[in-house]
Amino acid sequence: MIQNHGELSARTFVDVHAIQEELDQVRWGLHDGAGSEAAQHAAAEARASVCNLIAVVSNEPELGAISSVLDRLSVTNPSRTLILLAQHTRAADKLEAQVSAQERTESGHRVTTERVVLHAHGEPARHLASLAAPLLISDLPVILWWPGRPQFDNPLFDDLCELADRLVVDTDDGFDDPDLARLLTVARRKQAQASIGDLNWA
Repeated sequence: MIQNHGELSARTFVDVHAIQEELDQVRWGLHDGAGSEAAQHAAAEARASVCNLIAVVSNEPELGAISSVLDRLSVTNPSRTLILLAQHTRAADKLEAQVSAQERTESGHRVTTERVVLHAHGEPARHLASLAAPLLISDLPVILWWPGRPQFDNPLFDDLCELADRLVVDTDDGFDDPDLARLLTVARRKQAQASIGDLNWA
């Protein structure tokens, strides 16, 4: 059973401080008496995130599909999850943020997973990595999941690899031989280096 007590909120031209404040409010709001010391202690225990997870999607339909996968994953792997959607072709410069939290009990333990969706249009899409960085939990590993073939020549790819400890891909989803060579380069380079995880070999 999923207990989704977090209210989904959207803001335009938000900054990262506003997103973090909203995230905290949503997380504390999962518990009755959210302002009490006991409630804050319970919320801290419930979070128990094991990693930061950044997922990059190309369009809004893909956003829905990836969100469903992440819902299932959060049962056993609670995380601070950031979903990034960049649309460079939109005429208006705009950044929308959606913040939510879910309390999950299917595993027999209470865990809370937190999610931020950053939907950038125009110029803000060029700076998604710098917007995402302050929202990561500093003492946890960062996993970058790029469904499908990564956009190797997109500056966002290198910027996110700079943040990530591990890049997760599925080489059975649109990859060809040159793409595999590019992945090997990512694993070996000195800048923006990330170890590679392949769902095709999992």
